[in-house]
Amino acid sequence: MTKKKILCICTGGTIAMDSETLSDLALAEELLAAVPELQQIADIDAFQLTNLDSVEMKPENWIAIAEKIYDLYDEYEGFVVVHGTDTMVYTASALSFLLTNLGKPVIFTGSQIPLSSPLGSDARNNLIYSFRYALMDIAEVCIFFGTSLLRANRTKKISGFDINAFGTFSQDPLGHAGVRLNLTKEGVRRSNARPVLRKNIVTEVYLLKIYPGMSPEIIDRIVDMGYKGIVLESFGTGNIPIGEKSLIPPIKRAIEKGVAIVVTSQCEYGYTEDIYPSGRLLKKMGAVLAYDMTVEAALVKLMWVLGNAHTPREIKDLMYTLIANEFSSFY
Repeated sequence: MTKKKILCICTGGTIAMDSETLSDLALAEELLAAVPELQQIADIDAFQLTNLDSVEMKPENWIAIAEKIYDLYDEYEGFVVVHGTDTMVYTASALSFLLTNLGKPVIFTGSQIPLSSPLGSDARNNLIYSFRYALMDIAEVCIFFGTSLLRANRTKKISGFDINAFGTFSQDPLGHAGVRLNLTKEGVRRSNARPVLRKNIVTEVYLLKIYPGMSPEIIDRIVDMGYKGIVLESFGTGNIPIGEKSLIPPIKRAIEKGVAIVVTSQCEYGYTEDIYPSGRLLKKMGAVLAYDMTVEAALVKLMWVLGNAHTPREIKDLMYTLIANEFSSFY
């Protein structure tokens, strides 16, 4: 019986590091050779894209991953991307916008402990389960880590030390690895769909966390630096100061200069909408309320939207368009 083929794209990260120096990253072939069980699951080809600590990953690396999957899409049953944990959510979320209309799974994974550790590592199980999920009835970009399969653009890194390092707050996991691997009913299923690669992104997007007493001039400075978009991490459901040190005037000036403003929430469980006066003012001025999108997904989506839309109306409409299940559909 011929085994199905999976492409493993390796980018570096803790999983590939030497356990003593936390540097000297192993190459893709070395990683796969260290887990011989993988060859029982599929016929695996390895491609070394980069060999970086994930804090060094950049948008051009996101595009390179998307291009590789797109170019080799017909040759494989599924794709596994090995990535460092610190910025995995950004890269995986970006892939969900760069590669739309997927008919096959793209599974990101990594580990908290290097595979080379003599005291044991979470890497082995993460790799084995990721490759098994890459053959299952899935057609979207996911993260598998610990025991959970998660929709990439709804995921956040929640721990620097726990083996279950990732979680979702606005929806349940798409699958769970226990005695059996299962899938929930909510995931996108395999199809004969052809992926669409739209790789134009604008990286001049600023992420600004609102905090008590911040100077409104910060927003003017960001605009003067040439940023095309700003993602605001607001309080609660989209609340910002509108009294003393009001942020409304500089935001209004930014929007009038063509800068896109997207409003997210600092709350893990929550969403932004126009309930309170500041939220109503922001929406009336033309700011986009991100609903229950994660901050990371909102940031990379805005980069992608700015690369694929041109007028303020087009930008707003595309931000409010559900591209890859990045926010709850009932808004």
